Amino acid sequence: SMTLSPIAALGDRVFQVTGPSGHRVRVEASTTLLPSDWRFRAMETLGETAFTYTVPDVGNFPELFLRSVILPIDPAGVMDTYTDAINQGDADAALALVAEDAVYDRPPPLGVLVGKAAIRGFVESLIARQARVELVGTRQVDGENVSWHSRVTLQDANDPKAPPIVVLNDSASVVRDGLIIQHTAKRAQ
Repeated sequence: SMTLSPIAALGDRVFQVTGPSGHRVRVEASTTLLPSDWRFRAMETLGETAFTYTVPDVGNFPELFLRSVILPIDPAGVMDTYTDAINQGDADAALALVAEDAVYDRPPPLGVLVGKAAIRGFVESLIARQARVELVGTRQVDGENVSWHSRVTLQDANDPKAPPIVVLNDSASVVRDGLIIQHTAKRAQ
């Protein structure tokens, strides 16, 4: 689930974002309060619990809304937040946790995906198929390595009226500095 952090106005288009030290904060902006309109604006790791964000000149809008989301850095927390974002249909929130040069190794037909742009297509396809990812058991953490079993339920891409497809996966990720740098999934045996 999303944890919002406080934002205080310091001046015209200048804001201070606060949160717990050692976490990352994603700032998003929107000209409406519709969930689909929130767009990523900035990311910062909080060393001293706050950073200053200046809103770029985005034109003459009657109102510009800001929100900031606290993101974990610990590997299990990153994977939990990533999974929650996919389950909530929020590709941008999921991708905020993926390194620009991340590598995903997925079962066929996908194979290896390199870079956030390729991974975006994968995440958006999960969301389009109304994926629901459920953790089976607990995540195992060893330093920056996280492994787990999951049950993924999704709609058939060719026949949305067909019963949902259920896939069991064995997954492992490497999370460094709060970002997924490598992810591997294999069909559970």
